[in-house]
Amino acid sequence: MIRARVSRLYNMINAKMIFVNLFIAAITIGIFSWLLGIIEFIFIALMKEFVFKFGVKIVNIEERAFFLTSHVVKDKISETDHGKFKFIGTQRCVFRDKMSWLSLKLHTPFPLKRCVQFKDGIAHVEGRLPVGTMTFFIAWIVGWTVGGIGYGIQEASIKLSLLMLLFGWGFVALLFFPSLALEKKDFC
Repeated sequence: MIRARVSRLYNMINAKMIFVNLFIAAITIGIFSWLLGIIEFIFIALMKEFVFKFGVKIVNIEERAFFLTSHVVKDKISETDHGKFKFIGTQRCVFRDKMSWLSLKLHTPFPLKRCVQFKDGIAHVEGRLPVGTMTFFIAWIVGWTVGGIGYGIQEASIKLSLLMLLFGWGFVALLFFPSLALEKKDFC
């Protein structure tokens, strides 16, 4: 009888430590991804080509396009009323929306990194989500999930556990999906 109680207590402590360690890992990843997001934002502002290659591709458009490569100025950052662009070569261009601190335009935490590749009379346009922001929100979901389940197991409170899960996932869903729709609408 005592052996069974000790074994049950040992299993509870192990389960609790697993959830604590996963929660700490989610917080650590969240902090580092926040810093990664800041660094990524700086590289996007500086129009560094490599940063435009990473991230989940959510927009992929192919259209016929006539493009004169003789007028391309490589490696020069140019600006329009809507944003900035930079030709990496004669066939590839990276671009982004205009970043302004004092504008009334609605900004999202998921600004798409945009690139267009001209090849054989077709423009291949793609939009990618920022890696830092996506990693932060994935860590957020993992943290709230692990915290909610761990609390539910430890305190045997299913209602509060479900409430924590609903808050963590709901916050991300309410932020992500409208932001994604807005970014896609602004993309075209």
